[in-house]
Amino acid sequence: MDEVQKIDSALVKKLFDQGLMGIEMPEEFGGVGASFFSSILTIQEISAVDLRSE
Repeated sequence: MDEVQKIDSALVKKLFDQGLMGIEMPEEFGGVGASFFSSILTIQEISAVDLRSE
């Protein structure tokens, strides 16, 4: 994905389904209501995985 600078739309849907695209949004708006730091930790963990292996 880095080389083509494009993210698979199926992956984006999975991220939304798991609540990972609204980490900082308040719960009343459908988010998790977590902190910016939580977002950074989540991004770091996701980027550590080679998603092409799925």
